Amino acid sequence: MAEQGSGKKTWIKACGIGCAVLVVIGIAGAVGVYLLAQKAMDAGAEAIAMQLEESYAAAKENGKVPEEHVALFDEIVEIATQDGASLWVTMTGTSAVLTSLEDGQVDEEETALATAIRDFIKANPSAGLAEFNAFAEQHPELQQKLQNIQSQLKPQP
Repeated sequence: MAEQGSGKKTWIKACGIGCAVLVVIGIAGAVGVYLLAQKAMDAGAEAIAMQLEESYAAAKENGKVPEEHVALFDEIVEIATQDGASLWVTMTGTSAVLTSLEDGQVDEEETALATAIRDFIKANPSAGLAEFNAFAEQHPELQQKLQNIQSQLKPQP
């Protein structure tokens, strides 16, 4: 009978070790996926930041940035393109700049939204999805601007 009890203990020990190994593999896999996703988001932020800098420089060159708003948009571009800015901050800053300057006119509503975006990204340069969603809920007009900007950022063939 001592052998049967010993066999059960061995089986329970083996089962516990197997479960522990699966948990460790699961955690390692989750960390790996997180790191890959973070790397992809950082690369995306860098690509959008480069396009923002180019588009903003062209808008300034073509006289599409009203003189009274240059400082506001310069600050947004600076914050959105700085090293360490999150993908969400870069996208939000890009939407503020590109959609507001499309027609070379910046109305009061666009100025108010651009100012709110500048204040948000200045206070939260590494904002993630949760912070961005909370901000977007307070500014529903931002959703439409982001949809517009997505179509502008698609690579041209």
